[in-house]
Amino acid sequence: MEESLSLDGSVGEGGGQVLRVAVALSAIMGKPLHVYNIRKKRQNPGLRHQHLTAVNAVSQACSGKLRGAEIGSTELFFTPGKIKATVLSLDTGTAGSATLVLQSLLPVLCFGSTPCTFTIRGGTNNPNAPTVEYFEKVFIPAIARAGVESGVNLLRRGFYPRGGGVVEGYVRPVKKLTSINLVGKPRVLEIAGLAYTSRLPAHVAERMASSCEKHLVAKGYRRVSISREFLFERDERCAVDPGAGIFLMAVCEGGVVLGVDKLGERGVP
Repeated sequence: MEESLSLDGSVGEGGGQVLRVAVALSAIMGKPLHVYNIRKKRQNPGLRHQHLTAVNAVSQACSGKLRGAEIGSTELFFTPGKIKATVLSLDTGTAGSATLVLQSLLPVLCFGSTPCTFTIRGGTNNPNAPTVEYFEKVFIPAIARAGVESGVNLLRRGFYPRGGGVVEGYVRPVKKLTSINLVGKPRVLEIAGLAYTSRLPAHVAERMASSCEKHLVAKGYRRVSISREFLFERDERCAVDPGAGIFLMAVCEGGVVLGVDKLGERGVP
């Protein structure tokens, strides 16, 4: 049996990102992995629902074997197999971030033998995680420059605490990876964005969008366009819990896209 790679999960920030990246690289390289001290520096150490979903997603993608994959576990053993998934359906069971699950899954699917479609249920707009808008408008175009063919589509928003959001997407096997050269400070050509709400008065999104537009124009940006999205219970894309946020992207020279997002908070104007 091949000797496994061993990794202390408490290195660096000691959070879930160490685990997500390690499991993905293990599957891509075909090397067994042992991770210990998982999320040791967090208030609630060990695997949570979102991390477990990411680990299981990678394992399903490559027909791998897992030991220690349970809520609260601080130690995990992973033996990857061949990457050949064609359809994956995943559920964090909570408001766990769907995009953080994709941070593990998407790189693995790039090195599969066949295209794969996926559906992930969970949080789509979470604190301390890329929103689905950022993933779709900034991250996906960035890796496309390296030769990755992929896409995501929001079917329903999901906010804390219950989540319930749905994201679907696809990844095609990479034919050839190319380097990305992003240097200097490209000129901003335009700024676009989206202010969105679910189960909240429409004026919340309108206030976020209009105040942001006025601020950016005052800073000298002339091409500014922020869309508004108001979702209510009757809308298919409406979240099960109320929530709000704003996403901005700067389209720059050379096709470079920069992005930033912020979730709405109660009592914050």
